[in-house]
Amino acid sequence: MRRRSKKRTHSGPEGFLAVNKPAGMTARAVLNAWLKQIPGKAGMEGVLDPFANGLLIFGYGNATRYLPYFLNLEKEYVASLILGTETDTLDKEGEIIKSELVPALTEEIIKKTLNTFKGEYTTLPPVYSNIRIEGERAHTTARSGGEVNMQTRTTFIHEIEFLHYDPDTTMLQFRTLVASGTYIRSLGRDIAKQLGTVGHLSELSRPRIGPFTIEEALPWPPTEQTAEHLVSAEEMLLFMPVVQVNDEQKNVLLYGGWINLESEKGYCRLFCGEEFLGIGERLGEKVKPERLLRGA
Repeated sequence: MRRRSKKRTHSGPEGFLAVNKPAGMTARAVLNAWLKQIPGKAGMEGVLDPFANGLLIFGYGNATRYLPYFLNLEKEYVASLILGTETDTLDKEGEIIKSELVPALTEEIIKKTLNTFKGEYTTLPPVYSNIRIEGERAHTTARSGGEVNMQTRTTFIHEIEFLHYDPDTTMLQFRTLVASGTYIRSLGRDIAKQLGTVGHLSELSRPRIGPFTIEEALPWPPTEQTAEHLVSAEEMLLFMPVVQVNDEQKNVLLYGGWINLESEKGYCRLFCGEEFLGIGERLGEKVKPERLLRGA
């Protein structure tokens, strides 16, 4: 995220911003605040709950076409879990619905429990979430008093680490690295259950999405100089490998055709010399255009 992208005067600002969302605001409200500094078409990847803080990635102009490719990046979180009380939202903003005694816990017991969550993880997502059920957001149905028939989902927990436990406040702090689609509020509930009690999150921060860290993010609040920090799609997609094509192959791709090219499988950045063409998908023996800057 070193080189700045140029603004295209014919279509408005274009590129990406990594921003630090403060606690107490919705992700949408944060994006709207940045839109006042950089008006135009915009979207985001990596929604955070209002009580949480941390890294969000915004896309502007045609760069929004590439936001879905950030979706599958693993995400790092640091969470504070209050044991003994559970809320309807599984965080501090909800109403308490359960209270249970907290057993005597040692660091060894907690670490052993956390380790059981590594690997494939199946859970019931929070009722208060953005998941769509029959066309309606789950949290919208829940807040209107409707019944939410949430289905279990399976994700993956790459790492989970004990950080601190205070028996006086029953606050357990842990760090985790998870696959996309993992709800840390649900993870907190499940950890508490495994420890023999209930719980809810009091704090949640996200310091990393894939290779992007909070240290690179723009601080709150946005300033008039925000547009100067827009980063090009070419640079934001550095986590994808590069595939070089010649002029003939470039023309085939720009018209939506596939080219013969032995490679690994997965998405890649396509270049013709130093010219960035966009994203392709490697299929082992062929490469097809996925999201190109023009022509496909």
